[in-house]
Amino acid sequence: METPLFFVLYLAFIALMLALDLGVFHRKDETISLKNAAIWTFVWIAISLLFGILVWHQMGSQKAVEFYLGYFIEKALSIDNIFVMLLIFTTFGIAAKYYHRILFYGIIGAVVFRFIFIFVAAALIHRFEWILVIFGAILIYSAIKMFLERDVEATIDLEKNKLIRFFKKRGWVTHEIKNHDFFTKINGKILVTPLFLVLLMIEIADLIFAVDSIPAVFGVTRDPYIVFYSNIFAILGLRSLFFIVSHVMNRFKGLKYLLMLLLLFIGVKMIVAYFL
Repeated sequence: METPLFFVLYLAFIALMLALDLGVFHRKDETISLKNAAIWTFVWIAISLLFGILVWHQMGSQKAVEFYLGYFIEKALSIDNIFVMLLIFTTFGIAAKYYHRILFYGIIGAVVFRFIFIFVAAALIHRFEWILVIFGAILIYSAIKMFLERDVEATIDLEKNKLIRFFKKRGWVTHEIKNHDFFTKINGKILVTPLFLVLLMIEIADLIFAVDSIPAVFGVTRDPYIVFYSNIFAILGLRSLFFIVSHVMNRFKGLKYLLMLLLLFIGVKMIVAYFL
């Protein structure tokens, strides 16, 4: 499972699933119902569990346990990312029927960036093992920061946002949303739509969250392939999980405390394990 051929086949499978998702099952712009989201969440969890069995068959029980732990950690931490995504959508006033398309392309970007992040981090750990201490410190810092800001209501000021100001200053953005396109042509000039700005902000948010989640998974396995496989399966199911959370978000008020404990535990474990 760590050969180039299997890795290419794995990426081909992911590409096929994404193509079926957008090209067959979600061709129309429509609001995703709770039932539809639940079905797709079940499908992605089932595929992930089956892949874990394949890991066990090919690489042994230890690697399978590491895959499932990595998948669980990434899945749990991604829920906090969902709240940020919801905040971005509501701040920009994006219609719910466009959510799935934006998240779809956001997932593609996340796969690319996480591939780079994971294998660069693995190379650094292999060369400089003390980087695990830094990763652990990052997780502890994130847990403390999350605790201190637990009662602070997150907001986005569009007037002060540097990304928005960058595009507005150069006249590259239009405020009109006529369809699901990220770009539009007005008076012969190609401009980005608010949907593209939302996509960029979601990609940036995912990169920020990856700084927490990827080191956390390295806390349970040093195998970059296991980290990558577990990460990708977790974020592929993120879109359907997003719609479930958006329907029942009031029931997740105590989630931050669980995430804080998870980050704190893994951070301390990484540091202690290095010195012992």
